[in-house]
Amino acid sequence: MAFHCLLTSPAGMRFDGDVWQVTVPSTDGLFSIRTGHVPVIAMIKNGILEIARSENDRIRFTVTSGVAEHTTTNGCRIVCESAEPVA
Repeated sequence: MAFHCLLTSPAGMRFDGDVWQVTVPSTDGLFSIRTGHVPVIAMIKNGILEIARSENDRIRFTVTSGVAEHTTTNGCRIVCESAEPVA
């Protein structure tokens, strides 16, 4: 089951769509969000953020500090200082 994810930086919207899973490099460690995850707000540290549209379709971004928020009603919103696609 999918949930909605937004990834944005001062350079603009980097991703906006339905996803299967988001893996976040937080200051407390790496964690993944899926449908039904408890609400969470986390500080993002520099690292690789992975957005999976399905088990076999993944997009990776190099991100710098920011905030990730997941709610059961609004999905996942991620705001970073920068977010660049990894080739």
